[in-house]
Amino acid sequence: MSTSNRPKTAWTMLFRVVDRLRAKSARNVSIPNMKITLGKIRIINYLFVREGEPPMLKEIAETFGLTSGAVSQTVDALAADGVVERIPSAVDRRSVHITLTPFGLSIRKQLESYLTDVMSGILDDVPEDKQEAFMEVLQDMSETFTETQRIARETIKR
Repeated sequence: MSTSNRPKTAWTMLFRVVDRLRAKSARNVSIPNMKITLGKIRIINYLFVREGEPPMLKEIAETFGLTSGAVSQTVDALAADGVVERIPSAVDRRSVHITLTPFGLSIRKQLESYLTDVMSGILDDVPEDKQEAFMEVLQDMSETFTETQRIARETIKR
């Protein structure tokens, strides 16, 4: 494959994998009366990582590069499901922090277990050396995205 085709091929393959994972998780994650979406999974995981420092809606939106409206809809759905709650800010009564409920923590644990099982099943069929290379590429991509976001935030602040 020529190097000029790599970005297009990478995007195509990445979207294909994400679409298949999304479809598989939508079919197999069974939480009664709750539709699980990738957006919900991302927010649940982010809130778990931020446990003890609940973020505000605007911060979640900035983290994922989404509008506050889009995040608000997902948070509304999660709140209706009893997964998250809004806690008024002690500093600014117009602001609210978003946090996982005890039920939300149990949902997060179920999702982590399920997604770990799915990834294990996928990686089991991949040779060890390619698994290492895959993990290195994911790490490099994550670091690049983090650095790009940091630079963008600094540019905006100026």
